[in-house]
Amino acid sequence: MFVTKIIGCSLLLSLTIPAISQQKAPKLAFVQGETVTVTLKQESTVAQEVMGRNIDFKSNSNIEKQYKVTNVTEDNSTLSHQLKRISFKADGMGQGFNFDSDNKKDLDGQLGKPIKEIMGKTYNVIVDGSGKTLMSIPQSFDKKANDQANIVTNMIPGLQDVANPPAKGSNSFFKVLPDTILVKGYSWTTSATTATEVSATVNTIEDITDSVIVVGFRTAAESIVTSQMMNMDATTKISTITTGKTYVDKATGIIKSQSSVAEGKGTVEAMNSVMPMTIKTTTELTVGRSGN
Repeated sequence: MFVTKIIGCSLLLSLTIPAISQQKAPKLAFVQGETVTVTLKQESTVAQEVMGRNIDFKSNSNIEKQYKVTNVTEDNSTLSHQLKRISFKADGMGQGFNFDSDNKKDLDGQLGKPIKEIMGKTYNVIVDGSGKTLMSIPQSFDKKANDQANIVTNMIPGLQDVANPPAKGSNSFFKVLPDTILVKGYSWTTSATTATEVSATVNTIEDITDSVIVVGFRTAAESIVTSQMMNMDATTKISTITTGKTYVDKATGIIKSQSSVAEGKGTVEAMNSVMPMTIKTTTELTVGRSGN
């Protein structure tokens, strides 16, 4: 009897393991003509030591961008990307900033020009069924920035990453799930390299329900950014740890929402001085679909 139970259990395992190993992530199911709207809300605090003084810079920003699905085939989808709205409130160094791209007065003001330039950067991206980038048109944008543009990007962490097209072969915004098995507890590592940053992310399938797949992640990143401020070079070096969760629609493989907290430490080198800094950014992201 005992031997029979062992044989029965062994047979059950042999049937179950292949079934689990063959369970894969759903293929991205875009609908031609639909619009996918991504809304990003961030709260950020930068603490910096300047000439022996501690200076805090706080900002709240909102970014809305859209992907228009222009073509869908069995193997890939073509998405047209455009930034639709940028708004933020910031306070630091005795100054306050309040901007909304939907306000014509703000667009005609001091910070309007660089933001209009950023929002004018549209691109098309072709992704495969998993969300990997097959092609971006154009491949990249001019990275030159003036003082006003640097002020804006310092107030809104990650703005350039939001506006710029993904590189060929890299993970697009929609690449969240693993290429292999899809089982609760499964972990895998992804890496990314851009002109200013190198990062590695450990992803883990934390839960699978009837409707949602939950992916936890931890990203370690090292970045070096050189900018021009008042005709002088300023180099920012920072190490950042980001932790969060992404919620993916189980039926379509398309991201529904994401929340994360990023904490970084580093330095700013300028005017022959090295100034320590810390940064903390809390992000809430939601995705909506219309016209499908």
